[in-house]
Amino acid sequence: MWPISSVPVCDRMSRSREGDGIAAVPEPGALDGAAAGPVRSPGRGEGAAMAIDHWPAGHELQTLVDAAASELGRPIGIDDARFRPVAYSAHHEGYDAVRTECILGRESPLAAVRWIKSLGLPAAVAPQRVPANPDLGMAARIGVPLRYSDLTVGFLWLIDEPEPLSDDEVAAAAAVADRAAAVMHRMRLLERQHRRREQLLLQRLAAGNEATSARAAEELLGAGHLESAARYRVLALHAGHGLQPELVRAGVVDALERLRRRLPARRVVAAEVADVGLAVLACPAGEDPRRHAAALARMAREADTELRPVVGVSAAVAADELRRACRQAHDAAAAVAFDAESDGIVCWDELGAYATILEARSSVDPLAAVPAGLRRLLDSPDAPALVATLETYLELAGDAAAAAAALSLHRSSLYGRLRRIEEIAGADLRSGDDRLMLHLGLRLWRLAGAPQSRQPSRRARPRRAV
Repeated sequence: MWPISSVPVCDRMSRSREGDGIAAVPEPGALDGAAAGPVRSPGRGEGAAMAIDHWPAGHELQTLVDAAASELGRPIGIDDARFRPVAYSAHHEGYDAVRTECILGRESPLAAVRWIKSLGLPAAVAPQRVPANPDLGMAARIGVPLRYSDLTVGFLWLIDEPEPLSDDEVAAAAAVADRAAAVMHRMRLLERQHRRREQLLLQRLAAGNEATSARAAEELLGAGHLESAARYRVLALHAGHGLQPELVRAGVVDALERLRRRLPARRVVAAEVADVGLAVLACPAGEDPRRHAAALARMAREADTELRPVVGVSAAVAADELRRACRQAHDAAAAVAFDAESDGIVCWDELGAYATILEARSSVDPLAAVPAGLRRLLDSPDAPALVATLETYLELAGDAAAAAAALSLHRSSLYGRLRRIEEIAGADLRSGDDRLMLHLGLRLWRLAGAPQSRQPSRRARPRRAV
């Protein structure tokens, strides 16, 4: 019989349950300050979650789980080392809310993960009884660590209600865990190799020359990394400027992994490339790309509260235009700098005139293209007020009354500022060419990383009567 250890999870928190020898963890509320604060992302060295249908080992794990569930008469679930579901048997009843959410959402609820971590389960080396947590809708469980070469590669879970499992049943589950650990280890090795290849292909797709990028796209489709589709979109996740690279990288990797798990296999290829998250999505007709972009941004924030995620979304393109879509997604993410009301999601399709400028300046420094007259205005002592005035006036199509109202100025004060702008910039605001030059110059200045615009939202601007 497999020995059931009573070694505690950690000395401060564990106690033995009388009569069965399985290490137990405290009841809810028994920990001082447990589960406080956000869950931080593990480092890159930790195991990634695996798409079970990609590998023969995955089918072997599923067969093992189904056979064990039949033998024990209880549903079984297997998570990876970060408590993300990898395999589970059939569940004919709603055992608890956490198990249901794990299966339907393809990831464990964060509150449940906090609870399990607070009880010391990541350090466990023997089966552990986890008490019920009614606040989470979580039934009592037994967690059996999957150990391979002294490393925990996952956990096997059994519901411990309504009748607790006997020592013999837990021993049988532990024997299954031994076999599952070896399978999980093989899956992890294969998955790492697979992910490294995808990362290299995405790097070549985004940063290679046209020939290299085309070959990368062909391999992504031909080797089965990504399903064939009429249209694709690229998401570019920028998780924050000025933060520690390790923090950004960990948040990006975690968010991309969770996005993978939300979608069917081969619907998405995702990898971190130079601290930016790239995801190529096969797009069904009519699907709103904002939904996935918003989920990716939310997952990055959940990975670490210090991150400030921005997601750029490309236009829908054919497979032979994926290189262009990568650039569009990156440029769209950069465009958040001039959208004062952005929610952190910027779609190429919604950029309007900025998309035209971005396409034109793909190989040009935007500041180098700012007109000399506008640069003089930007360098002037009164630049903050004058630039805000000019930008508002141009955004409102030269409507002086609307601009004065938006800026809370008397109209005569507005005209005074406009004359001053003309003098400094050497421009005539009655000229369509000069207005276009200044307007494009301002947008290029924004693209180069200028402060947030004070202009009124383009969505809320006054409309002229027809």
